[in-house]
Amino acid sequence: DDDDDDGDALPPPPPTFNADELQEMSQRLHEVLLSEKETANVTLHMITRTSDALRQKRRKLIAEHVSERQLAQARLTFSVLDLNGDRRLTIDEMIEAQNRYAGPNPARDRQLRQHFAQLDTDNKGWLDFDEFCLLSFGLDNYSFDDKDDAG
Repeated sequence: DDDDDDGDALPPPPPTFNADELQEMSQRLHEVLLSEKETANVTLHMITRTSDALRQKRRKLIAEHVSERQLAQARLTFSVLDLNGDRRLTIDEMIEAQNRYAGPNPARDRQLRQHFAQLDTDNKGWLDFDEFCLLSFGLDNYSFDDKDDAG
């Protein structure tokens, strides 16, 4: 029975549309794409505003709890730990530098990974200097939310 063999069956012909149907589909597609673009722009704007607000809150917290001398020391430490000099501190750089200067310590590495994950909330895989300061000065458990703006 050759009728049961689907391997040789031809695919169905593509649908056909008249000019008006094509015009309507094109218009709908255009509207969807514009809507998606507008949504993406609004989302990007909201993310940027949120990032800027969070950055300002972090810097305010650091300024309130960290002296200029401590901040200068943190900058030096950050530059030493930033092995490739890209101003982005990865967990691997932190662990490698710690192991290089203080020797291997799996328990410390686990704790460092935990703190790193807490601060890397956007999962970008690296910390900037502000995030590093939060970790270094024990401010990494501080909660940044709307009620912080009230005070």
